[in-house]
Amino acid sequence: MLPLYLSIEGLYSYQSKQEIDFSRLTETGLFGIFGKVGSGKSSILEAITFALYGNTHRLNSNNRAYNMMNLNSNTTKIVFEFIGMHQVKYAFEVSWKRNGKHFDKVSTVERKAYRYEDGQRIPLESNDAEKVIGISYENFNRTIIVPQGQFKEFLELKGTERSKMMKELFHLDTYDLSNKVGSLKLSNDMEMEQFHGALLTLGAYTVEAVQELSEQLEVLKLDFETKKSSFVEVQQKYIQVQELKKQALELEEKHKVFVKLQEQLPQFKQLKEQVLLFQHVERTFKMVLLQLEEKVTLLTQKRGISENFKTQEAEILSLIANNDQQLTHIQSDYEGLEYKKKWVSELKSLIDYNNLQQQLATDHKNLETGKTYINDVNLQIEGLTQQTDAVQQQITKLKNSRIDLSKLLEVGQWYEKSKSLTLALEQAQQRVTDMQKSLSEQTEKWSALGLDPTNWVDAIGDSKQDLQSQLDIQDEKIKALAIQLELAKMAHNLVDGAPCLLCGSEAHPHIVSLDHVSSAHSEEHLLRQNIEAAFKALYTKEQAATQIETQFAIYQKQFQELTAVHKNQEEELRQHISSFVWTEFDPTNAAHFESEKLKAIQIDADIKKEDQQFEKLAQELKNAADKKLKYAERLEALKNNVSVNSGRLEQMARTFELVNPVQYASTTVGALEVEVEQVEKHIVEVTNNYRLLTETKQDLALKQRTIQVNAEVVSHDILQLERDIIEKETEIQNLISSNNFNSISDIKTILSSSIAVDTELKRIQSFDEELRLVTANVEDLRSKLTASKIEVQDFEPIEAAFNTMKAEQDVLVGQVKSLEDQLVVFTAKNKEKHLYEEKLEKLTLRKSNLKILENMFKANGFVNYISTQYLEDLCQVANVRFERLTSGQLSLTLNDSNEFDVIDHLNSGRQRSVRTLSGGQFFQASLCLALALAESTRSLNKNEKNFFFIDEGFGTQDVDAVHLIFETLQNLQKDNRIVGIISHVEELKDQMPVALYVEKHEELGSIIQTI
Repeated sequence: MLPLYLSIEGLYSYQSKQEIDFSRLTETGLFGIFGKVGSGKSSILEAITFALYGNTHRLNSNNRAYNMMNLNSNTTKIVFEFIGMHQVKYAFEVSWKRNGKHFDKVSTVERKAYRYEDGQRIPLESNDAEKVIGISYENFNRTIIVPQGQFKEFLELKGTERSKMMKELFHLDTYDLSNKVGSLKLSNDMEMEQFHGALLTLGAYTVEAVQELSEQLEVLKLDFETKKSSFVEVQQKYIQVQELKKQALELEEKHKVFVKLQEQLPQFKQLKEQVLLFQHVERTFKMVLLQLEEKVTLLTQKRGISENFKTQEAEILSLIANNDQQLTHIQSDYEGLEYKKKWVSELKSLIDYNNLQQQLATDHKNLETGKTYINDVNLQIEGLTQQTDAVQQQITKLKNSRIDLSKLLEVGQWYEKSKSLTLALEQAQQRVTDMQKSLSEQTEKWSALGLDPTNWVDAIGDSKQDLQSQLDIQDEKIKALAIQLELAKMAHNLVDGAPCLLCGSEAHPHIVSLDHVSSAHSEEHLLRQNIEAAFKALYTKEQAATQIETQFAIYQKQFQELTAVHKNQEEELRQHISSFVWTEFDPTNAAHFESEKLKAIQIDADIKKEDQQFEKLAQELKNAADKKLKYAERLEALKNNVSVNSGRLEQMARTFELVNPVQYASTTVGALEVEVEQVEKHIVEVTNNYRLLTETKQDLALKQRTIQVNAEVVSHDILQLERDIIEKETEIQNLISSNNFNSISDIKTILSSSIAVDTELKRIQSFDEELRLVTANVEDLRSKLTASKIEVQDFEPIEAAFNTMKAEQDVLVGQVKSLEDQLVVFTAKNKEKHLYEEKLEKLTLRKSNLKILENMFKANGFVNYISTQYLEDLCQVANVRFERLTSGQLSLTLNDSNEFDVIDHLNSGRQRSVRTLSGGQFFQASLCLALALAESTRSLNKNEKNFFFIDEGFGTQDVDAVHLIFETLQNLQKDNRIVGIISHVEELKDQMPVALYVEKHEELGSIIQTI
């Protein structure tokens, strides 16, 4: 995670909005946040974690939003932009507001999350930061941002909690295969049981049974083919008889239909005449009658519209008269508006005139005040100049009496190195002695285990092989007893005289005892558990032996290295003693040197004090000179303003024509503005009213003309409709006469019958077609029956012979089909039996392999082993820095409980608890582990750069340790690591390439500045 931008508003001591551009800070690889205690430094980190996770270590969830809000703010808002996994840019926002009526109540906290695509913010469905950073809130506070009070948490975690953390950070759950192995083993056992049961049911399906069925089928098929030819001949005659009987029945049915249709024939003839008449009348009269009705209806509508236009025209005339009267009344006011506008303009100028007079009076007063202030500043500059000269003389005097510090520095470095080399030599000798003792202790451990270090691997391997053989034998016994147990359960349910569900036998001479088999099954399981316990004990012994062998190799290597180091340190001390060249000092008398050094340090301190006083006076002198120059410039500007404004005042007095400034001398600016407002309001009202009345007059005239034109159009339409109606009535009378009808009422009567012409014509046509087809069918069937060669009296003998032979054929077909089905079933079951046998053999082999895996992954053993490997790797990475920070005196290691211990190289490399470290050493160890952990998570998440923030600890370090830690943090930039620190130690501020300084003001709250 790489931060880009943060804004804070209304959070804790941050009253107004403060913004941080992290891109400026992260470019250097190392930056700091400084400020006094309580200024709001840690609140920056808390703002980031709350924006991302909606959580904070400082407050619980009870009324948290109210307590986080600044007491002088009504809104709290945090915006945080950063680069997440896969180099994607995200933005998280969180905000809430104070209740306007209840000060101690706030709105619900609203959190939003966005992803940037092509510069656009795309809302995310979830505001869970863990999905875009790949780390939980707890581990975020351990590996990226480490808040106050939690920096040492990872170092102090219990083994179980630390393993849990490693599982989450490095996704070690992928190595937890115990459930999968158990599931596979259970599934494998269930499949084996299924195949065992299936094979019991497939015992009868042998190759011999398949061969016997094939032979029976061949004999039966031969008999079937012999009788088939006679049956075919009788079958053909039977088919002819059935066809003749069918035709006779069909002739009888068709003749009945023919008689019925003949009875309906007169009715359909009459219907056809009615339909044709209706069709003729509809085509001739319907359209012209509809046109006449439409025109009569339209004429009525037009007459109503004409009356409506007359009413509207009368109303418009009344409105026109009323508007003309109002326009005449306002005309005089409108013509006098030009005078009013000029009056308002001069009143506004008078307001500017009065304001300018007041400004001139103020400028004259400020000129007098400024002259007095410049005289005071001149006196202050003179006094500061005298003090500065006196301090400069004292500094020169002190520097002339100072000793040569470069020589003292060289001699002091020689004494320090001599002391360090002597101590290192003593420590190296002690470490060699302690390592010899450790090697002896490791040798004694082999005896405690009862193993020979030269061949222990082969001995344990033989024991493992023997136990595995016992396990295999025991599994075979348990498997056999499991089958007997299932058979015993079935036997327990047998009833005399009833068939067995497995073999079908009705006799049960030897029933297996369920209790006996169950007891034997339990005993064998118990024996197997004892063997597994022995296996586990052997595995523990093997692990202990491996650890002893590994530790012995490590100690042996360390002994060789320590011996070489001791020899090198002896030679280095000898050469260092021979390099002492200062005759005025004694290499064995460091006290004299320390005395001279203290004198030199005191003189330097005095010079530094005088330099600070000189810088202070020089700064005060510069400030006074700046003030003098600033006020001189302002006085000159005031003089110019007075001159310019005086001229403007005279020019403005000559522009007044209607307004006399003398008459308004006692009138306030407020009263003048009220008068201006009233006159301008009158001008606007008159102008708007006049414009509105004029526009209304034009609109009314246009409406009057529109009504008149529309009325003329409607009158013309009424005359035309009256002529059209007369023409249509004449046309209808002519049609009645030409078609031999008596009157129009006859026509309407026919049309009122509403005959569905198309439907009725189709029904008539359908009737004619049906009559034609039935007549043809009757004639065809009669001719076929007459031409047949088989007589009716031969029907029954032929049918009887066919039924007898068909029954015999059906029996043969059934027997053939039954044997074919049995052959198919036996063949398939025989193949299935062989397949099950092959699968059972594979499952048995797989069970043995799964048993080995089950032992390997039991009780998270493999996951814990991987977690331990990760922790050991972290120790190695952390020790690179920790040993350097402690000058090789200390290093970190893991104990048997997966908790951190310290190896004390000054005390024979013995292990002790990390809780025995001093506060400064504990901070150093925590820092090194945190950096190692952050590096590992960065590599895991595949980020080009990663961010790490420290919020405590530097106050526990001395000057040398701080310098060493600072150098370590600077080197992280080479590895694309970005580190930020929060501290109130001012000495660190000058060493930072870039930093933020947080200052808390009583009225403005906390303010952030980049320095």
